[in-house]
Amino acid sequence: MSARRKLSYYLLGVLILVALWFLGSLIMEWVFSDEPAKARAFPDPIMAFKAVYSSWSELGRNLLSSGLRVLLGLLLAIVFAAPLGLVIGHEEALDRIFSPIIYITFPIPKIVFLPLLFVLFGLSELSIVLTIALIVAFQTLLAARDAARNVPQDYVLSVRSAGANKWQLYRHVIIPASLPEVLASVRISIGIAIAALYLAETTGVNSGLGYFLLSARRQFSFEALFAGIMVMGLLGLVLYGLLDLLERLLCRWKHL
Repeated sequence: MSARRKLSYYLLGVLILVALWFLGSLIMEWVFSDEPAKARAFPDPIMAFKAVYSSWSELGRNLLSSGLRVLLGLLLAIVFAAPLGLVIGHEEALDRIFSPIIYITFPIPKIVFLPLLFVLFGLSELSIVLTIALIVAFQTLLAARDAARNVPQDYVLSVRSAGANKWQLYRHVIIPASLPEVLASVRISIGIAIAALYLAETTGVNSGLGYFLLSARRQFSFEALFAGIMVMGLLGLVLYGLLDLLERLLCRWKHL
């Protein structure tokens, strides 16, 4: 699919979302016609766009802070968890040792470790980045392990029979064969990472979109609240776009 056509589909999706939003606000206004305070809790898109415009300088700063945090968290998780998962998935002895540990620790909500990270590192950027990385790392680790497990043995045997060493086997077979699944797990993890970012930014820091949303909620400024939600959605869209670009660069054979 061409970039122009893909962009047109994105725009169509945004228009449909805005139309549904507008319809929802009209329904809320009709249902709570006798209670204007409740109807005001769901402002229409025009009001939200005006709030974005009027507070863009503040929103832009918070967007930059949140974007850097979630991007660093994602990169940290991928750099450490993906190679480890590939090795565990391919090396049967390591898989037998580490799989029970993964199964025990994976269901634990990693956000519960946020207070511990705050104790160790304070209310700092590092605490938030490590929280995001910890949450995403397990998803990436498990996806990489399963992808390496599912690499056809015919590929492995053919490369080994050609005299490839361990590094060459990973470079030419395990990594390329597993990469699409690993990136697919990262795509899922982006939403989880942004949710973790929101929780981390509402626990004492004074910057980021989570902090902006918390301030708007405390002031009962619903227009500002929805403006922050819109910008958080924009952050997700940018991250998905970057990931699509990365996939095109690293998995070129999928787009031939």
